[in-house]
Amino acid sequence: MKKLISTTALTLLLTSITTISFGKKLDNEISFEITGGLSSICYSSELGSYKPMAGTSAGINYLHRFNSNWGIGTGASFRLYQSRMNFGTFNDSYITTTTIPPVSTGSDINNFRFDYSYINLQDKQQAFYLSIPIFAQYEHDSGFYARLGAQVNIPLGGGSDISCETLKTSGYFPYENHTYTDLPSHGFAMYYDTGTDVALSYLVNASLYAEVGWNWDWNDRFILYLGLNGEYGIGSIYDRDSTAPQLQYNDGRLDYTPIWNATITDGNGERKTITGTKYNNYAFGIVLRYSFGW
Repeated sequence: MKKLISTTALTLLLTSITTISFGKKLDNEISFEITGGLSSICYSSELGSYKPMAGTSAGINYLHRFNSNWGIGTGASFRLYQSRMNFGTFNDSYITTTTIPPVSTGSDINNFRFDYSYINLQDKQQAFYLSIPIFAQYEHDSGFYARLGAQVNIPLGGGSDISCETLKTSGYFPYENHTYTDLPSHGFAMYYDTGTDVALSYLVNASLYAEVGWNWDWNDRFILYLGLNGEYGIGSIYDRDSTAPQLQYNDGRLDYTPIWNATITDGNGERKTITGTKYNNYAFGIVLRYSFGW
């Protein structure tokens, strides 16, 4: 019985495979696709640990064939790029002011040193884009195909998801010669599992991309594609127009700065940015496409 079942299953599999044909080319084709794999934002940093992340896309394409081997096409897709920075520890301090000091001095503005430190700080960046490609496609009679093209990427939204395991803040007031570490009403305390989301304004940019794979004609009109694709942005998707400490003190309120805009005090007592100035999108993964033609 087991042998009969195995033989029947193998026969059905071989029959289904042999019903797939290669080489039939239709003049026009509409396809729906999804991709998955590495889809991230590349940037440099002297601190922390940069981690690329997986992303995805979904879209629709139109292809017009000039002959059995060559065609051009366009379309639209929604894409997600993700990356993150991890810091085991993160320490910083700077001189700032407050109008509500713990002990009044009779002055409207009081200078003090704000110190803060994190354990397991993470800044995760996400960018959502609408991509409009134009591409050329080559197909061989065996079913092999290759695409090469470029696309314009239009931002739809995104930002930084900032979180940490612990955050410790304190304030040293020189006129008192005292450091406050347990005054939550003034922003000096120990915080656990805290964080926030901060929106980022992304830029329009362009990408070059390539794809190779195989296609199968299921019948006279429907075609299945399976391939590998890669993409690299040729322009930065973000322009840093301002900088601030990663944690900003505002009269007892603590405001988080995305790591791309954040500064830290270096060994010479100067403020420096944490990341570089270029932020390029890139992707590499699998594409699955189902199309119909006429």
